[in-house]
Amino acid sequence: QSGSLSKIGDIPVGVAGKCHGPRYIEFHPRLPVCYVINEISSIVAVFRVEKEAIAQIERNGGAVEPAPYHSLSPLQSISTIPAAFDPALNTCGRITVHPSGRFVVVSNRGHNSLTVFRIKEKSSGRLELLGWTHTRGETPRHFQFTGTGDWLIVA
Repeated sequence: QSGSLSKIGDIPVGVAGKCHGPRYIEFHPRLPVCYVINEISSIVAVFRVEKEAIAQIERNGGAVEPAPYHSLSPLQSISTIPAAFDPALNTCGRITVHPSGRFVVVSNRGHNSLTVFRIKEKSSGRLELLGWTHTRGETPRHFQFTGTGDWLIVA
């Protein structure tokens, strides 16, 4: 209750030994899943949110026993760019879950595209690549769905 933060462990966001650069995290509106966009490696890391682990940490007053006691478990890693595109030429900017909870969208700066994934709800929230949409502009940094999810605005 001191108001300070303490590190309690590390959760890998991709293959060990590579630089990934986690940038944003988005939680699914219904499933116990979250999605992390890795800016440098152009990979989305999908995690199961361990609600019981979170509840245990809360019951322990923030203490993590036994350490490490992870609240996120890796489910999947999936690229945001085509295999033939040099990942050194791309970084990722933003990730969001569509208001319906059916899609994840990611911006690619370098490939100048939005990657669209379908959320496979029967597969614990894992992602399936649907494809890429060119942004008709360079280095898309931010985008946002309208409240209804009918429109997507890209900057």
